[in-house]
Amino acid sequence: MVDRPVIPEGNSCTLYVPKGSGETYKASPYWNTFKEIIEVDMPENLNYQISFPYYTYGGSLTVNGETAKNVMEFAIGSDITISVVPQDGYHLKSLMLNGKDVLSEMTDRSYIIEKLDANYVVDAEFAENPVKLSLFMAVGGSVDVEIEKRATFSCFITPEEGWKVNTVTFNGRDVTSDLTDDNRYTTPSLIGDSELRVTFENVNSAVENIGVNATSTKVYVDRSGLVTIEGIESGTVVSAYAVNGQLVERITSSGDVATLQLYQHGIYLIQTPVKTYKIHY
Repeated sequence: MVDRPVIPEGNSCTLYVPKGSGETYKASPYWNTFKEIIEVDMPENLNYQISFPYYTYGGSLTVNGETAKNVMEFAIGSDITISVVPQDGYHLKSLMLNGKDVLSEMTDRSYIIEKLDANYVVDAEFAENPVKLSLFMAVGGSVDVEIEKRATFSCFITPEEGWKVNTVTFNGRDVTSDLTDDNRYTTPSLIGDSELRVTFENVNSAVENIGVNATSTKVYVDRSGLVTIEGIESGTVVSAYAVNGQLVERITSSGDVATLQLYQHGIYLIQTPVKTYKIHY
């Protein structure tokens, strides 16, 4: 991006440019601070100039293998290769030549000006690489969304009929209380690849008849497949079933927290005496 113009505003200087290029210079933030920009006929053997930004954040530019300088001269008719070198964690967002973005015309991070026949003003913008947010919401497979680094992501969580949200975890942290009344969740600023996981509980249960308060029960699953069930009584039997009804694991809790290990990715039903929970690992 532009740091500063070639000359400060309020000067009394005149810039002479080749005929036909005046509007380009007037549109450039590097050159448009001259008091006057006048088009003139130039000698045929005059070199052309290519102007580059003083500094580019997130990467650098080279010209014919040489580090780009603010103003460089090249012989008329020569081929000029402009290459970009992004820093780690960055990518080239745009490469502007005389106000035109040529990013889509680049090959192997380079753009070639064939048979140089004009002055050029070059500007480059680099941006941080996007991060990946993986969504696990008890559906077949995960949904991976690319998010601009340091941005946030919002989504509405809509349970299937007969189910409601039990827990929402972001990178293993319980954020269920951050849900809005209409089940909207917004992540913090994303600075790295992240995971958002949702578990659901069956609305239908016999809790009232049993006399047990299961509303405080929380079920979590982490990226290793470890399922944690909180808020249950000691001696509670917890079973894990695949969606086809096959029993996968069964444990008896020894306290108010129980864990069981899943080894295959998929959708599971975690069953307790009073509630059934649906998770995706």
